[in-house]
Amino acid sequence: MFKRMNIFCFFTIIFMMVILSTRGITGELLIEGELTAVDHVDQMVKIEQNWYHLHNNSQIIRNGTESSLAVCQPPEPGFYHWIEVVLNSKEEIINMQVEYLVVEGIIINLQQESLKLEIFKNHSADKGEGEFTIKRDLQEDTEGLCEGDHVVFLAANDMIYRIIKQ
Repeated sequence: MFKRMNIFCFFTIIFMMVILSTRGITGELLIEGELTAVDHVDQMVKIEQNWYHLHNNSQIIRNGTESSLAVCQPPEPGFYHWIEVVLNSKEEIINMQVEYLVVEGIIINLQQESLKLEIFKNHSADKGEGEFTIKRDLQEDTEGLCEGDHVVFLAANDMIYRIIKQ
């Protein structure tokens, strides 16, 4: 019985290694961050401090809907979209998922890594209660916040990535 279990475990491990290694074979890489600039002429986007070219047939999704590069332009300095891209082996973007959600409300509960908010202004989601995680490198910016405070922030996939007003 143990011999069968060992053989089963061995083949399971081999199978998992093959599955996990196929990601490396395709050469695809996932990058995420704030979309700080768009160059329509050269078909490029700037994520944080780095520029990336779009592949000829790249797919662009903004807030869950197929979109275009023109719509992804940051509305104004400091108000950046959150972007997740898949790069091919030439470091060209083949898939872009862009999120931009301005949320305003009163803090109901604040934890180190998350906050619960009574949302009263939100341009694309339901009003009411919402729970958001706080981007790890943004947690210092939440110092001084407490329950009952009014806050405005940018969020993507229920994650706060920039606090605008506190």
